[in-house]
Amino acid sequence: MFCSKCGNQIPDGTNQCPNCVQTTPAQGAVVTVESHLVEAILTTLFCCVPFGIVAIVYAAQVSDFVANGKIAAAQEASQKAHKWSMISLAVGLGGILLYILFYAIFAIVFVAAEN
Repeated sequence: MFCSKCGNQIPDGTNQCPNCVQTTPAQGAVVTVESHLVEAILTTLFCCVPFGIVAIVYAAQVSDFVANGKIAAAQEASQKAHKWSMISLAVGLGGILLYILFYAIFAIVFVAAEN
């Protein structure tokens, strides 16, 4: 079994990690880590492609880390996937707001120039 906090191997029959003293889940319990893959894909498609791709890469790593027992690395990749998805969303929404603001100012200047 592997520690969900630090990822080190825990000897069978113990309920605490010898490295970080984290209490382990019951024997046979399945550890799940959210990958944030769906939000990474959606923010890539609809917001900001470069940052969304970074989020997809981190989200894709989560399941591999969990399968290899590297729970701490999976949690870190999950957090990074979520962070980059939110950055992609913020950049995409910021771009849309700047676009609207630009055309609003352009319309005001154009109307004022006609008068």
